[in-house]
Amino acid sequence: GKGQMWNVKTAKKLYEFEQGNEAVHHGTFSPDGSTILTCASKEPRIVLRKAADGTPLHELSTPGGRTARQADFSPDGTEFAVATRGNEIPIFSATGKPLLTIPTPTDQYY
Repeated sequence: GKGQMWNVKTAKKLYEFEQGNEAVHHGTFSPDGSTILTCASKEPRIVLRKAADGTPLHELSTPGGRTARQADFSPDGTEFAVATRGNEIPIFSATGKPLLTIPTPTDQYY
């Protein structure tokens, strides 16, 4: 699928990027605005990108290949968590290193 970055002040498209075969359904900026995390529907892949131009920095997969539904940075931007379609929440460093996985009481965490 494709994702797009727009300048909301000028209503101009800045760039477009590809991510797998499914629609990109989630993106979030790092606290300093330099990086974005993107997730695509029905895919286990999370991509860290340069916010300025969409260049991929790291491509990661969730444990067990579970669908990555949403991802968000910690307030200081050093880590991020991923809500998966599974019974766990993987935590990664902002450089893409897996840190730990937190179990959840249900297999449907969003």
